[in-house]
Amino acid sequence: MTSRLPVELVREILASIEDPEDDDDLTATYTVSPILIACSLVCHAWNDICRPRIFSKIVINQDTAGLLDRLSFLHFTAPYLTRYIVCLHLWWDDDVALAPPWVSDCFAHMRNLTSLCLIWDPSTTVAAHIALSTLGIMSLIPELCLKELALVGWRVDEDGSDILPFLSACSTSLDELVIVITHTFDHGALLRPADPSIIRLEALRELVVIGKGDRLPRIDAIECPNLRSLTIEHLGDGPWGIPPKISDKLVDLTVTAPCSSLIPELGQRIRPSELKLEVQKESDEAYRSAMVWIRDCIARLPFPCAIRELVIEIANEEGKDLDALDYPSLADYEELYRAVRSLAQHGALRNMDVTLKTYVASGKVYEDDHEGEAAKLDEAFGPLLRTGKMTVNLTLDQTQD
Repeated sequence: MTSRLPVELVREILASIEDPEDDDDLTATYTVSPILIACSLVCHAWNDICRPRIFSKIVINQDTAGLLDRLSFLHFTAPYLTRYIVCLHLWWDDDVALAPPWVSDCFAHMRNLTSLCLIWDPSTTVAAHIALSTLGIMSLIPELCLKELALVGWRVDEDGSDILPFLSACSTSLDELVIVITHTFDHGALLRPADPSIIRLEALRELVVIGKGDRLPRIDAIECPNLRSLTIEHLGDGPWGIPPKISDKLVDLTVTAPCSSLIPELGQRIRPSELKLEVQKESDEAYRSAMVWIRDCIARLPFPCAIRELVIEIANEEGKDLDALDYPSLADYEELYRAVRSLAQHGALRNMDVTLKTYVASGKVYEDDHEGEAAKLDEAFGPLLRTGKMTVNLTLDQTQD
């Protein structure tokens, strides 16, 4: 007589199979765990358990021909699988206008989507609203209870008004929003609404805005009354800042920029208790320029004394061509001390983590003088450390480039 494992135990075993590590890069390819796929072939019962996980995330990053090939399987051969799809990453190319009508019908069956990533390839000239209307995505979004939305590689008007229809369609449910802008246009006042409606994202808790072009869109017309976490990154040299209608309930703020960039506008309302500043330094720039940028950014906060946790990360490429790594001088650490002194003496700051990240050539490893750097940092922050009001931690990170 053959004994069988109870189905409850099988579920627990299969649930313990880890998915491939999720990549922070939203444009990365995705691979289902080969162990999970092998388990799905054991028997019908195991297949029924594995199937929802295998098909929970779909990444379609091919050209239109590849898109049609993958969707035709879902639409014509196995339409029942669409109910398992909760996460979709989708590219489009210039041939998207040739997509047959059944494509939009296929997407229309993906009613259980809670996470959607729409990626505008740099080589594609077809505008997002045209491509997504052709594919039926625009009509699908209002039917979803969408929790996560990522708009990656988008080219938008400098006030961000052309992404508002996408946000309006999921404004009541959206919890996490990522916007990655590669280019901004000035479409002119005649093409913009005279008084654009404010999109109130009531459920939004996390917002990430990344600008890879010269300008960062202002996105004036979104209101986030319950936002808890904001990440804003700007790689250009133009003026920039956080969206103006950010709630004073914000807890966590991350600001990323090269130290040659302008100091961002941080509004008049926010009072985050956790602040992370990621500063990028070129190899020919002195560490002092990074420390001054950090000082000026902290000074721009409307309520800097509300900060309890401060994380500083300075990234540079100096390890690529040098025989030894270059680290801040004592005077550089003293500049950092002056930037945060008042936050501990008159404010809520209790802990600061400092990371010095150096991008090194692949296969090259340098000796890091952690003991010596920690001693310099302790000397610079001695007056605060001796009071026992705060702690300072140092990490030296060599990242293979």
